[in-house]
Amino acid sequence: MDGSPFGSIRQWFLLWFNPARQRVSQDDVRDRTIRQSVVYTTPSCLDFKLSAALASVAHMEQIDCAQDPRVVRTREAVLASARELLVARGWEHVTVGTVAEHSGYARSTLYRQWPNRLDLLREAISEQTRLTHITPSGIMRDDLLSELGAFVKAITTTGLGHMVAAMIHMARTDPEWAQLNETVHIEGTSVLRAILARARTDASISRQLDIDDAIDMLVGPIVHRFLFATTTPDSEFVTSIVDGFLNANTK
Repeated sequence: MDGSPFGSIRQWFLLWFNPARQRVSQDDVRDRTIRQSVVYTTPSCLDFKLSAALASVAHMEQIDCAQDPRVVRTREAVLASARELLVARGWEHVTVGTVAEHSGYARSTLYRQWPNRLDLLREAISEQTRLTHITPSGIMRDDLLSELGAFVKAITTTGLGHMVAAMIHMARTDPEWAQLNETVHIEGTSVLRAILARARTDASISRQLDIDDAIDMLVGPIVHRFLFATTTPDSEFVTSIVDGFLNANTK
C-alpha cells in the first residue's frame, strides 16, 4: 500500500475481497473444541452411507456424496444463511456458531464441510460475488453496462459495499486473510475479464490495452463515488463510464 487511504484503485479492488481475520473470542475457542471431535466429511454424507450400508452394500458404493440431493440442499441452505448474515450484519458476524443457529443445522454438520471459519467465509463471499454477475451476450457495450450495473446494485442495495469497506480497513493491518484475496478477486473480476478479453481478441478494443488497467478504468470511478461522494453511483453514471472508456479505447 502507498501512503494514500487505500492506495491505487487496483490495490483497493484487490483488497475488497480480502477481509481481515476476526480476533479469537470465547466463541472461537468453543467452536474449536467442537471441531476437534468432528470427522471432516461432507455434511450428513457419513450418515447417508451408513444407512445405505444397512440396506445394501451395492447401493452404498453408488452414493456420490457431492451430488446427493440431501447434501446439496444442506450446503445450499447453510451458504444461503451465511450470505444473509454477511450482507445484513457484516463478515465479522459470520462464524460457524452464528451460521449454525441461523440455518438451523448443528455446528458439527457445518464443521464436516467447513473445518474452520475461513473456509465458510471464503465460500460464502465467493458465492455472494458469483451471484452479482451477468451472463454476457457478446455485445461489448451492453455487457459492460450490465455487469457494472450489477456491481453497483450489489454494493449499494445489498449491504455488500459496507461490508467491503470494513474488510478493507481490517485487511490493511492483518494479512492472515490475504489468501481470500486471490480466490475471491478472481471470481469478482471474472466476467469483466472475459468481456474485455473477447473484445481485445476480436479487436473491438485495442489489443495493447492491459486488462487490469481496463478494469481500473471501469470499476475505479464507481468505487471512488461509493466511498467518497455524497451521491451514489447510478445507471447514468455507469453509462458515462462505459462510453468514456469505449471512446478512449476503441478504433
